[in-house]
Amino acid sequence: MRSANKTGDEVRVSVVEAAELAAQALQGAGFPEGQARTLALHFAAVEADGCSSHGLKRILRCIETARTHPETLEASPVASYPSPAVVMVDAHSGFSPCALAVGLPLLLEVASTLGIAALAVRNCFHVSALWPDVEWLADRTLVALSMTTSHPWVRPFGASRRLFGTNPIAFGWPRDNRKPFVFDFATSAISRGGLEALIATGSQLPADVAVDTQGRATVDPKRAAEGDLLTFGGHKGAALATMIELLAGPLVGDYLSQESGAVARAGGAAPQHGQFLIAIGAERFGTTYKDRAETLFGWLEDEDLRLPSHQRYARRAESDRNGFSIPATLYGELKKLGGTFER
Repeated sequence: MRSANKTGDEVRVSVVEAAELAAQALQGAGFPEGQARTLALHFAAVEADGCSSHGLKRILRCIETARTHPETLEASPVASYPSPAVVMVDAHSGFSPCALAVGLPLLLEVASTLGIAALAVRNCFHVSALWPDVEWLADRTLVALSMTTSHPWVRPFGASRRLFGTNPIAFGWPRDNRKPFVFDFATSAISRGGLEALIATGSQLPADVAVDTQGRATVDPKRAAEGDLLTFGGHKGAALATMIELLAGPLVGDYLSQESGAVARAGGAAPQHGQFLIAIGAERFGTTYKDRAETLFGWLEDEDLRLPSHQRYARRAESDRNGFSIPATLYGELKKLGGTFER
């Protein structure tokens, strides 16, 4: 890997350089090459899309998780078919991107054949963003929905304690000759990554998104991190978060957020839980769905509305052209870890 461009407190790298840096750091920490490459490519791509909270810094979390749970280094995802339309991937305590690398192509095959299929990922340490999964499927003409739980950081509307994770949900819709329509957001009023970013910059929270340890509303992100986040939209967000708990927890045979948190307190690092995806082969419906969808997108664009995935695609294109910057401290940590890797 050639020398990166260092400027002050940041280092500019290309997407390829970032993936190589991450892979060498993981291998230096003892990760097998295949697992290291899968994780590195995922986190470098997410960083290139402008999401640092789910990007390269999660390499360090993977390494910390492997230190406390060394079985992750030997994990090999295993796929099965409980029924013709259901793909089940047991990650065997591995990381989510590795399990999805096995499960997504199988989901694509089954959904394309049957018209609709589900993928249940269980027993994984979940460290990944959701939009890469639904975008990958939408790029292959499937409509996709993905969701997962996490650690219990969120207090449901009207409750006295935290019960839910941030419980994100992602959706992808294919478009001819254009990038898919994709969104990925937490059902909490602010994501955990967003909260961490505010702490790092010393910024305040918006009102009505979190409470402190005494249950009092707070705009201090540090007090919010010690207390609880709230769901967006009050009872409506809580209902959506409940749906995600049910589908990504009991249905796939994995932890609820509250249970995942208990496991973490017993020595875990990254959240350990499941993920649930649905893929729909829209062509099987025999409708003019593409034309009708473009009518809607046209109306939205006529209003000069920015579609949810627009900024992400723009950041990706910029990263492909000119690379992107990461904190010099993170670059140094990854470089140091990679220095222990012998080719």
